[in-house]
Amino acid sequence: MTEEENTQSKSDNGRIEGLFSKLGKRLDELMDKARNGELRSEVEGSIDELKRTGAKLEDDFKDWKDRNQDRWKETEDSMDRTAKIIRDGIKDIVDKVRQESKKGKGSGVEDAEVVDD
Repeated sequence: MTEEENTQSKSDNGRIEGLFSKLGKRLDELMDKARNGELRSEVEGSIDELKRTGAKLEDDFKDWKDRNQDRWKETEDSMDRTAKIIRDGIKDIVDKVRQESKKGKGSGVEDAEVVDD
């Protein structure tokens, strides 16, 4: 190992040790918060907020969907068509790779299985 490689290796090791040191300090802080109950109340507060937000989004979406039933149906149909195009495209690619593999060209790609919904 050259002196430059040795210096680089020591530098890399120092950075890694520094990262682990910071990680250790953060884990210690997290454990202290957990012991003091601070973390639990923060998490519970976040969970409650997420539940409220989720319920509001669900209600807003239901209202929008009810008011825009024709647009929703168009969107749903469009998503179905797009998914079919993507699925068919992937199937074509996999079939082509399999054919090339059988011809001995060896694409280096292992056979994949496409699952139709």
